[in-house]
Amino acid sequence: MSRTALASLARSAAPGSIRLTRLARLFAEAEEQLSQIEAGRRLRRKALFRESLPQSVRRHLLAVAYSVSPKRAAGLLPMWRLLLRDTLTPPAGLPDPGSALADPDGLCGIPRDLSVDTLIEAYSRGLYPLCHVGPLKWWAPRTRSVAHPADIVIGKSARRHLKRGTFRLTFDRDFDAVIAACAGPRRGHVPLTWITPKMSVGLCGVV
Repeated sequence: MSRTALASLARSAAPGSIRLTRLARLFAEAEEQLSQIEAGRRLRRKALFRESLPQSVRRHLLAVAYSVSPKRAAGLLPMWRLLLRDTLTPPAGLPDPGSALADPDGLCGIPRDLSVDTLIEAYSRGLYPLCHVGPLKWWAPRTRSVAHPADIVIGKSARRHLKRGTFRLTFDRDFDAVIAACAGPRRGHVPLTWITPKMSVGLCGVV
């Protein structure tokens, strides 16, 4: 319910005189406002994460080249065996991180959905979805990086930029735009990303 609606309700009603129809109307208006906000958010995400046909073709070609590189070619056969097994006999629930393949390191299975509940449970188990090409895959590599916020050190150059106001740091302002920027190409780098449109929508649903 909006602040305006609450203020109007508080001014116009004495204790015990609020009509149920008035309350129902105010809650209906608030629900409609929330629905409009959510619809606008979905439309914006659709625009942010839209991928044109040339972009999609380029991403798939780069991903195929990446996956068949000499460093990764040895893991292709075990990977396709696992994907075929999961396709023919889909397991119930999330995979066990302890059963992950050694090569490719950490491959566990195929996500059946990217709902908020599934992603939160997966992350809590040490699983995460990632894929450059083909179906999304669950991963749980043996070596992981863990960052403790209290132990993060801000370098001298970064501190100088912060004092000068070169950059502005914000939290929880526009996660959708952050994901879209992370998925976008970077100058001087091969435009290959695992943050596909489908993955972007799933990540943004968690916050």
